[in-house]
Amino acid sequence: MKYGKLIIIVFIFCVTSTTLLYSENPSLAILPFSTDESLQKDANTVYELFTTKVSRTNTFNVLERSRVNQLLDEQKFAVSAFVDNSKVIKIGRLLSTRGVVLGSLTMLGPQYYVVIRLVDINTGLIEFAGSVSAKNLEKLNKEMDKLAIELTSISELGGKLIKDWGIEISGNITIANNSYYAAGMSLGILKQENRLGSGIWGGILFKKNGDVFGQGGIKAIYRINDNLNLSLNLGFFPSVGIYYDSLYLDYSPLWVFPDIESHNVTAGYLFRF
Repeated sequence: MKYGKLIIIVFIFCVTSTTLLYSENPSLAILPFSTDESLQKDANTVYELFTTKVSRTNTFNVLERSRVNQLLDEQKFAVSAFVDNSKVIKIGRLLSTRGVVLGSLTMLGPQYYVVIRLVDINTGLIEFAGSVSAKNLEKLNKEMDKLAIELTSISELGGKLIKDWGIEISGNITIANNSYYAAGMSLGILKQENRLGSGIWGGILFKKNGDVFGQGGIKAIYRINDNLNLSLNLGFFPSVGIYYDSLYLDYSPLWVFPDIESHNVTAGYLFRF
């Protein structure tokens, strides 16, 4: 009995503490858009509109413009400095943000053009680049809805849990009446889009007495942030689990054995592609 209770307490602690520590969305700083002097007023308007659109997606924690401007003033950074990637990374680190968005507004002929790129502060790489155009600000505002959605669909700032598809390899051990009962391994295929994902898995379990039987099921996945996912596993062993980066931990109280106190713990690794 004492080992079963200990397993439950440890697992609940891991899930609760990890969720509390890592449930926040990644922070993002959107820098003032660069433009020609004649378009400065329009650029300020476009900047405000785009910042609001990104904020409303609830994918990133977008820093307030006043905080961004205060830092730029203190460090004496001009918009022209944004072409220097090292200075962009410095700005991001001073703001303690995971990513920085650079934008520009230009006019070619009768068309307005907005170009943005997202820089990962941890790697210095451009994680996203996109552009839209329109003949007036009203139409440009509508086009920027698409740009904001495209930007916020990028959740790989330093490491996304599942990038489209993933293969999971895991091992598990079953404890019954405070003693070893069985051990096994399984293979799963997962797919995730934005916050929701699903997968199927199957494997084998080797009992202490030498018997072997199959196991399998389906799972639903919910992304908390770039590194943390929660999962609900429905199968022979219904269970709940957490993914942290590529590591997986799962616990099941083994309701299939109601006459004995039994617990199943699974640990695995997720290969992303």
